[in-house]
Amino acid sequence: MQTECRTSADGLITARNSLRIRQRDCEPVTVVEFQSAAPLPDPDGACRIYGLNRSGPAAVIATPLQRLGVSLDGSAVVFEVSSDLALPVVTPAPEQEGIWFVRADGSGLRKLGPASRDPVYRLTGVPPRGGVYILAYFAFSPDGRLVVYTDLGPGPSGEEAVQVVTLDVVTGHRTQLTHLPAVAVAKGRFAIFPPFFVDPDTVLFQTVTAPDSLHPEGAIVAFTVGVDGARLRAVPEPVPLPGSRVVPTFQLSGTGTGAVTLELGTLTREPPGVSTPVPYPVKEVFFLSARNLVQLTNFGRWDTFAQLLSVDGRRVFFTASADPLGRNPAADCQLFSIDTLGGHLHQLTRFTQSEPGHSGCSYSVPPGCAMGWALQDPRTRTIVFDSSCDPFGTNPAANQIFAIRPDGSGLRQLTAARGFVEEPDGAVSTEQVGDPVISGGFAAPGRRR
Repeated sequence: MQTECRTSADGLITARNSLRIRQRDCEPVTVVEFQSAAPLPDPDGACRIYGLNRSGPAAVIATPLQRLGVSLDGSAVVFEVSSDLALPVVTPAPEQEGIWFVRADGSGLRKLGPASRDPVYRLTGVPPRGGVYILAYFAFSPDGRLVVYTDLGPGPSGEEAVQVVTLDVVTGHRTQLTHLPAVAVAKGRFAIFPPFFVDPDTVLFQTVTAPDSLHPEGAIVAFTVGVDGARLRAVPEPVPLPGSRVVPTFQLSGTGTGAVTLELGTLTREPPGVSTPVPYPVKEVFFLSARNLVQLTNFGRWDTFAQLLSVDGRRVFFTASADPLGRNPAADCQLFSIDTLGGHLHQLTRFTQSEPGHSGCSYSVPPGCAMGWALQDPRTRTIVFDSSCDPFGTNPAANQIFAIRPDGSGLRQLTAARGFVEEPDGAVSTEQVGDPVISGGFAAPGRRR
């Protein structure tokens, strides 16, 4: 997803939001595009804030394109268009709203059903300055017939609450898999984290609700449920070290196996090179197997995050601003990999900036740069990720999509968003790219011409 915005010298904002699909090295195809019907006042400088922070995915609070998913064989894309926006700069026409299907070549566009009423973002403050958490994905079933996501639906007593649902991409039939109770969650948090398929008949999700008598409200617990809504079962939980807790940022390669981030105590002083409010949780990466929990990192920083388990199940990829190998003295956000026993650590990226960063792996104004989600193409094994770094000297002020081989070779920049520009008359404009979504067919946002 690609977003452009401009605030004129007299303080009026306009924007454009488009979905583009790129297959391997072919030219990108624009599937849909939305733009402002008329300029709106921008008293808080939303376009400036969006451009300077270089967080492409944050456009979901102001533009129609929301959830996005790609089938495992790369043949189909499902996307969501919604007017449920915190800061509506671009709004779709009523007939444009909903969940849509399109083939990867841009043909066969058709509507599957209404948009979800559960927003993909949670705000931690008043926009545009407030922080935002974004989880904007559809997950396909292995056969490509279903997508799973969250929506509002009746709970056990008929109350409306966030639920796990599937949508048949052939018939448009929607099935509610859970009947979870409504729960009060902290500001900026989710009741249910994005579900995904662990096999053709089973969906896994995490929730802070209380689906059974064994797990109290507020505890983050993983459950599986059948695609018919039966067989709701808790996934065996890892046993964290004393004083630590599980953080819901993990990727599974099967029920109970995967890469997981745990919080281990709190920081009492800032780590080298990164401005961190203290006290702040220390996060480390672990590998969770059927029987063991293996600690893979010991960096003592707040911004070490598990990204994914490799498709062969042998290595864990993660992001961090640490310098364990003496190759990241400026504390920039880098992509690392390590085997599941904690050996053979590799730093895949060598991002450096003109000035040392100060925010580690979080998106913020320069100096420094961040990295978002990383994904692996199951066919080519290529790692695709988004970053505001500038390895080729062509990306001074934008979030872009990059690709790299699992050994750290062959780094490529796949997009060429213009980034943030301030004009002589005081007008500002920016062009940013959101999170990549890929599959075995390698579908990702493309270069704008």
